[in-house]
Amino acid sequence: MMRNERQEAIRQLALAYRDSEVWHIPQEVKENFRDQVEFWFKKIPKPVRYLCDLKEGQPFESVPQMRSHLEVSGELLMLSEASHELGRELYTKHRAVHDWFGHIVPNNQFGGVGEAHAFKVHATQYSADVLPIVFSDVVLANAYWEHVGSPWEGERFVNRADLYPLAGIL
Repeated sequence: MMRNERQEAIRQLALAYRDSEVWHIPQEVKENFRDQVEFWFKKIPKPVRYLCDLKEGQPFESVPQMRSHLEVSGELLMLSEASHELGRELYTKHRAVHDWFGHIVPNNQFGGVGEAHAFKVHATQYSADVLPIVFSDVVLANAYWEHVGSPWEGERFVNRADLYPLAGIL
């Protein structure tokens, strides 16, 4: 795919994230997501250590930095982040599952294209009812960040499963 096509796909995903109605995730979907995240979290073969987002920022700017820390320390270092929609524990474990299975194992980089590739991995891990949570957090939020140049202020989940094919072309 040509760079312009990728940039257009990222632009469309970013605008959809910005312009879509906020999704208040139903409790049953949150519970299903929790069960699935716990299943995958237990499969991370390294200890996970957390930094608190109230004191620290993201520990890595790139997957090679994350991988280097993992190789030297033997741990997956994560930022524990608050989420009013999912709760700190669930959101933080989801991020660890995402980083391990979406970035470390397949060596997908950060950024719009890398996050879309990570989502393809997650599409094999999660059920259809919870996949919009992952898509919103992984693909849409990162497309917005890449397109605008800064992250969305605060937390935002949108249910845009209709856009999965657009992410699939990245």
